[in-house]
Amino acid sequence: MIVRFTRPIVWQVVFGNAESWEFEFDRLLCSCLMAVSSSGQTDRVEYLRRWNGVRPFDSADSDSDALTKTRLIETWIFKRWCQKKKKKKKKKKKKNEKKKKEKKKEKKKNKKRKKRKRKKNKSKKKKKKRKKNKRKKKKKKKKKKKICA
Repeated sequence: MIVRFTRPIVWQVVFGNAESWEFEFDRLLCSCLMAVSSSGQTDRVEYLRRWNGVRPFDSADSDSDALTKTRLIETWIFKRWCQKKKKKKKKKKKKNEKKKKEKKKEKKKNKKRKKRKRKKNKSKKKKKKRKKNKRKKKKKKKKKKKICA
């Protein structure tokens, strides 16, 4: 049985350059055939290559059973690949976004806290200065009174 694939570009996307994904492609196909075939024996899979990737195949058996089997395999792998990609991307984004939002909130809080502290410190310093000046003035007045008397 020669398997006909209608989505050769997908394999290029999944596995990158031809050398690295040639083995991976074959292995995936065989495992899928094992799962799909009703007879428990793996069907022999033949595939031809062009330099740009995998060539779509013509089914040797014209009966509909072979075609449906190949389509089942195709969609099964394709769906599984899509799910894996989506899950990975979504999880990463969500975690990063949450962390970023929390960090921003924390930064804002810290900024406000620092501002409040600065204001408090300023007012405290001003009060202290005022008290000091009052004491100095009192001392000066006392000294003047003593000299006059």
